[in-house]
Amino acid sequence: MMFPAISSCKVIIDNVKITRKNGYNNEIKNVKLNVDDKICENFDDLSNLKIGIDKSQTPNCKITSENAIENNSLYIESSGQYKCLFINKGIEYEANATYKVTFTYKVTSLIDTLYFQLNNGSDTIYKQFGSENELNKICSFEFEFTIKNNTNYVIQIFPGQKSGISKLYIDNLVIKRIK
Repeated sequence: MMFPAISSCKVIIDNVKITRKNGYNNEIKNVKLNVDDKICENFDDLSNLKIGIDKSQTPNCKITSENAIENNSLYIESSGQYKCLFINKGIEYEANATYKVTFTYKVTSLIDTLYFQLNNGSDTIYKQFGSENELNKICSFEFEFTIKNNTNYVIQIFPGQKSGISKLYIDNLVIKRIK
């Protein structure tokens, strides 16, 4: 069978979706935020995860709908003694810039105070959260901080040094540059 020659051709492509196969990989490129820019992560779609999660110190960390705050939540189970979750990609922090972090959380087991921390190896910025009074309740976390220098900071979320199991769910994580 012979086809006639075509002098021109038009192709229309619509509804293309490009996804990443593994939501826990480290292929996420850092984003530099301008004032009022933000990164929002609701953990609903692993293929569109905006942050990189390093599970090396907290192997029992997953995104789940079981017992979640909304749809899916990031579940963290830690045996304490500063074993933490690292969120190691997503934002390129700028020196002297101020950021605001908010998220919702639910603690179902607590052995020690929980920490939200930014760390670059020489500088640590942190805020404590979580208490026995908050068990099984949906709570809000808010933290404003100013970066001293623009080296690579990672976010760490972890319970303090006591031994035992802490379990928490995090959702609706927003990191916004405010100054």
